[in-house]
Amino acid sequence: MRYCGPKGIPLDEFLSWPQTSQDAALEWQAHEQRRCGQCGYHPEEHPTGVHAHVDVCPGCAARAKGEKAATAADDGAAVRLATGSLGTCQRCITEHQANVNHPPPRSRHSPGH
Repeated sequence: MRYCGPKGIPLDEFLSWPQTSQDAALEWQAHEQRRCGQCGYHPEEHPTGVHAHVDVCPGCAARAKGEKAATAADDGAAVRLATGSLGTCQRCITEHQANVNHPPPRSRHSPGH
């Protein structure tokens, strides 16, 4: 059942397979259980070991920067990538203009009041 259950194969159907097919399926399962669930590394496929290359995606880097900028007060915030520069993005321009024209209200308890 460890092979059949996760794949949704009824046990009686699996048992109706030729013995060589059953053995092959169970052998493949044993092989795959040795594979790392995170990176896919398998010791039999890379007997001399592996090393890593670091590729930096500009989109992922920009998104990570946006996620770091989001604060705990931004619960539910979604970071989405936008094409072009800040100076050419119509949404950024509009939001900047709205903030310049209507600065946030000052707190009554702010210094100087």
